[in-house]
Amino acid sequence: PRIKVAVISGFMMTSAAYHGRTWTCGSQVVNGLLKYGDLSDIACTFAPRPTLIITGKYDCVTPFPFAAAACKKIKRAYEVAGVSDKTSQFVFPGDHVFQPQAALEWLERWL
Repeated sequence: PRIKVAVISGFMMTSAAYHGRTWTCGSQVVNGLLKYGDLSDIACTFAPRPTLIITGKYDCVTPFPFAAAACKKIKRAYEVAGVSDKTSQFVFPGDHVFQPQAALEWLERWL
């Protein structure tokens, strides 16, 4: 496969997070996606490739409860695929900020 490892930072959440909210730029919204599944459903198809999801506990764009729900679904898909060690959620006590050290450590581990 062309993509060997993934790092998803600051937008993995369920679509329920968007309903009635105006705080997002909308770049995470794919028109018609929900006909086929949610963002987390797409991430489930990454298995068995290693995937890290970086989430700020106080992210103003990706509310933590919605991110945690998406990550729970992804973790379950990886468990069913027999590769639960190849996905992880890195949670940090911050806002909508990329965490380069976490990303680099993940990439170094798997590449």
